[in-house]
Amino acid sequence: MELMDVISQWASRYGLAFSEHPLKTKPDSRNCHLRMPGQKGTLEVTVSSTNSVQIEVRANRQGAWTNEALRSLRAQLSQN
Repeated sequence: MELMDVISQWASRYGLAFSEHPLKTKPDSRNCHLRMPGQKGTLEVTVSSTNSVQIEVRANRQGAWTNEALRSLRAQLSQN
């Protein structure tokens, strides 16, 4: 299973909206935004062509749920 599929399935179980976006600066990478419907905050996830993962919550995109979701997603990815 591809990492982006794992992330999408995790997001669904966590109750997050998943949307994938291309990155002009990294055309070989896949990028997605994870949002909690009705709440502030966005997790940004980038998976490189070598399957390295970068998870980020920018200062202007923090929400009450983002820190716990970030920890949970990291734990999920460490199991795969």
